[in-house]
Amino acid sequence: MVEVYSDIGLSASKKEVIRPGYLQMIKDARAGAFDVLIIWKLDRLGRSVIELARVAEILQRHHVALVSVNDSIDTSSPGGRFVFTVLSALAQMESEQISMRVTAANAYRAAQGKPQGGGTRTFGYATGGMEVIPEEAALILEAAERVLAGEGTTAIARDWNARRVPLSHGGKKWYPARIGSILLNRHVSGQRVYRDTVMEGTWPAIITPELREEILLSVSDPDHRRKGHYRKALLNGLIVCGREGCGAKMVRMRRGDEDRYGCRNDGFTPGCGKTFITGDRVDAEVRDRVLLLLSESPGLRTAGDHGDLADLQAQVAVLRDRRILLTREFAAGRIDPDEWAAARRELSSTLEPLELQVLAAERAVRPDLPDLPTDLPGLEAWWDSEDTPLDEKRALLRALILKVEITPPVRRGAGAVEERVRVHWAV
Repeated sequence: MVEVYSDIGLSASKKEVIRPGYLQMIKDARAGAFDVLIIWKLDRLGRSVIELARVAEILQRHHVALVSVNDSIDTSSPGGRFVFTVLSALAQMESEQISMRVTAANAYRAAQGKPQGGGTRTFGYATGGMEVIPEEAALILEAAERVLAGEGTTAIARDWNARRVPLSHGGKKWYPARIGSILLNRHVSGQRVYRDTVMEGTWPAIITPELREEILLSVSDPDHRRKGHYRKALLNGLIVCGREGCGAKMVRMRRGDEDRYGCRNDGFTPGCGKTFITGDRVDAEVRDRVLLLLSESPGLRTAGDHGDLADLQAQVAVLRDRRILLTREFAAGRIDPDEWAAARRELSSTLEPLELQVLAAERAVRPDLPDLPTDLPGLEAWWDSEDTPLDEKRALLRALILKVEITPPVRRGAGAVEERVRVHWAV
């Protein structure tokens, strides 16, 4: 009988690996199915001296000679058995030394901030993990923004499948878990993990570590996913950072048990990252000012001539496209963070006044104010009623307010929120 026992791709040095061919060979040897076992090299047979000795004892007991092609071993003679024992010990030592070298190499790569290497290409990066692919980076930034806005990964996966976004591993379909794993991948945030220690990488990050933590909260908190935390924010789209030189839009976020609006500084928001304010208190302050204004001017409506709306919208669209291209250049590593932030601020300084003009023109064409009570108690009862939808409150704010600016705190204590809130009226 001639039989080939093969365990292709399975290491003989790893204890956890099950080797079907090896086990079948032992079974056949015990059954007397063959007289001679020919192996290519000794280290392909066993994991340790003890195991090799055990295999040799099994073969000898069942009158099976062991011949190694590359080690010149033939256990049918006493000299061959001696050489077998010595070479077994050497094979084990070599295997352990290789393991030590691999471990040391991984530790060195981690200390140098280099990617782990091997495996499937990380979405967003070229093979090797050091170079950003701009098109994929833009998709990651888009997905991050959508998740933080309360959208689920299921909807994003469905959208990417409809857009035929290719997968990095050659698969055919995006799944929600795959979207989540990309957004939470430490490599995407410029980090790597070695032996439970998070280290900073030397490759360009697509999203910041802080943004990754926000995403982690979004995808791991069922209440956040169900309610759409960011979409529930009253001042979403209106509130901006008032720190000098910033002016970025602020977003609703959670820090522990506290809800607050914050200025981000991450892959898609070029803010200062320094301005924060308690969410419920600023919502209440804006509410009080709006209702007071309406009670003093019951017939208030937005109106006026704001020029050619279509022309303004076209200008805004061009500037927004430039901002997207700028973000892709940053994601690709072709401009540094300081250049990116400066260019974004310059674009925003031109874009934001145009956006306000468009907003005012749209309101002039399509008044948003609902039918409301004229006295302050009636307005407060309407606002505080559970039957008043959030969308109606937002429509009211957008009809009256251009933006709500939050300045840095000047002091602690009573009145601090009131002093920091600056409402820029559209009427």
